Amino acid sequence: MTDDLREDGAQIDQLMAGRVAESTRAIQEVFETDFLKTVGDYYATDATPHNVNGFAHLILATSPNNTLQLSDLIKMRLAFDKANVPAEGRVLIVDPVVEATLNGLVTITHDVTPYGQQILEQGLARGQRFVNSLFGWDILTSNRLPQGTWSDGTNSVTGVLNIAMCINDDQTKPVMGAWRRMPKTEGERNKDRARDEFVVRCRYGFGIQRVDTLGGIVTSATAIA
Repeated sequence: MTDDLREDGAQIDQLMAGRVAESTRAIQEVFETDFLKTVGDYYATDATPHNVNGFAHLILATSPNNTLQLSDLIKMRLAFDKANVPAEGRVLIVDPVVEATLNGLVTITHDVTPYGQQILEQGLARGQRFVNSLFGWDILTSNRLPQGTWSDGTNSVTGVLNIAMCINDDQTKPVMGAWRRMPKTEGERNKDRARDEFVVRCRYGFGIQRVDTLGGIVTSATAIA
């Protein structure tokens, strides 16, 4: 915040309030990215299907162009069932490309129901959440899912890792997070540049707590079925 802006600008108080909101948003984005990256790094460490009770928790989309199919959701549901994961609290975080693929799988006839009209007008997702569950999954969308190449030991797919997990309670959540330093704003006067400078610092970390309540589906980052 320069002295010239303070003297010549208008609505300085609103500008400062906006700076605080922008810092909060930036921290939230980085926090979400680091959370999802922790899962991506876990599945990238070993070229295995990460079986639990004999069923793969890392699924590679093997359809043409590596796009998501409904069968992939069914396979992940079965893997969670075989791992004795609670049916409540199952979520699947997918890339918007996957949501577009699922939109294309919906067949709506000329006799449009109110539900079909809603899909035609706004798609399956509203504000990062699907309008309905699919095969027991509450589906969210995110642009911050990890991208790279993952292998199940037989095949490999380069794309985005869509993440499945159970967040029913603290005993089932697969990823643990801890704050060591909460966000704190510090400011100082830079007399040489005639301005006030601000910085926000924080410190946190993530780790995998459970592998049986965690899963990943690798799909193309660009292709739509």
